[in-house]
Amino acid sequence: PRYVALPLDAADVALAVEFAAKNSMKVVTRSGGHQYCGLSSGGRNTLLLDMKLFGKVVFSPATGVPTQVTVGPGVALKDLSKKLLAKRVVIPHGECPLVRLGGHVQTGGIGHQLRSLGATLDWVSSFKMVTRDPQSPTTNA
Repeated sequence: PRYVALPLDAADVALAVEFAAKNSMKVVTRSGGHQYCGLSSGGRNTLLLDMKLFGKVVFSPATGVPTQVTVGPGVALKDLSKKLLAKRVVIPHGECPLVRLGGHVQTGGIGHQLRSLGATLDWVSSFKMVTRDPQSPTTNA
């Protein structure tokens, strides 16, 4: 890529996307850089958003058995698995411990539990999208 941006929050993502649009650049994201073919980094006219700092895992409710888990795209599968285990919760997923959730979920999250529990993506209820639109409701998080 021509540039790599390391956003801290959704507002930084919106700024980077706006910069790319003003400079006629493509935008690609990576959550951990785990892409065997190396095709996800874009070309010379690309701004790459490195999402590794989006590493929060939030359980709701915070105590007891959670009914919802909010996970940032930069969370490693091994780290999420440990946190889920501590709360006695499980989701189906692949087996590479270093893959980050952003890319893993984007491609479905295929693993050995596919036949009985489905893919990781089957357990996702929503995504938070950030655009360059200044009216985007997600730029304040």
